Amino acid sequence: MRRLLGLALVWAGTGCAGMQWMPPATPQVAPAYKEAPSDWAAARAGSLVLPEAWWTLYRDDELNRLERQLVGTSPDLAIALARYQQARAATNLLRADQSAAVSASLDAQRDRQSDQGPLRGTSAPYYNSGRLDFNFSYEIDLWGRVRQQVASGRALQQAAAADVAAVRLSLQAQLADAVLDLRGMDREVLLLDDAIRVYARAVAVIEARHGSGLSSGLDVARARTQLEATGSQSRQLQARRALIEHAIAALVGVNASVFSIVPNSVAPVVPRLPPALPSTLLQRRPDIAAAQLRVEAASARAGVARTAYFPSLMLSAEAGFQSSDLGKLVQMPSLFWAAGPA
Repeated sequence: MRRLLGLALVWAGTGCAGMQWMPPATPQVAPAYKEAPSDWAAARAGSLVLPEAWWTLYRDDELNRLERQLVGTSPDLAIALARYQQARAATNLLRADQSAAVSASLDAQRDRQSDQGPLRGTSAPYYNSGRLDFNFSYEIDLWGRVRQQVASGRALQQAAAADVAAVRLSLQAQLADAVLDLRGMDREVLLLDDAIRVYARAVAVIEARHGSGLSSGLDVARARTQLEATGSQSRQLQARRALIEHAIAALVGVNASVFSIVPNSVAPVVPRLPPALPSTLLQRRPDIAAAQLRVEAASARAGVARTAYFPSLMLSAEAGFQSSDLGKLVQMPSLFWAAGPA
């Protein structure tokens, strides 16, 4: 038994070091771009930390309020967060396999033998049975199966966290775009209302000229048509504004029937962007980071599958007390134990 255990420990020391799964290398990767060899850098997903409150660059108080409300009430963001919590719980469950499992049980009962039983003893039909049992089991991770399961779960957990960041960023961008679109519509409605007032005065003047014989009926019809067309544009624009307002309510998780945004014709401040942006900004995208982490998780799962070719070693032990006299259950004569590998 000592030789077998010693051999298992040697296996564990060599197996953990020799069975580390690595993703396959991509063939024919150029060391540099020939057009700009000095600027070449290998792309890799960067940190998931994004600048907070980036929407404040637009200097819109209503947008700032809605963005803060979005984080706490958006149902889409709540779904992504629940999936992250699920992945974290699964990772904790996999991490528990790296530790030993210990359990205990207590059983005490009063039994009666059947008088017609085929193997009935000669003692009285009534007897007591008590058992206090402790169990221990531990799998020696010879080939890194448990370790790579934990690595896969950890990568999936990080990918779920990146998904949360991606959903949050997408919702924040949609909300900012909708609010800015709403502000543009408010300014356009204001312009159309001014045009309607001007066209209404024009219709009154032309009708007066027509009554005096200075203008034809065609001029009156044209002026009225222009006024009605402008009014129709204003009503259509207000209908589109209502749809966008309902979309904003859905984004922030509020009932659209009780949600409204006061029209504001003040033009938002548009931040200035440089004419060229570096491609390294792609490394800050959380969806790219999530894709890379899922590739790492798949590589770890492939390593777990490879360990199925090799044997596993489980150490287990059991000890406890068993007696027919419950008053003498926890005594040395009632002790039993068993230990060994599998």
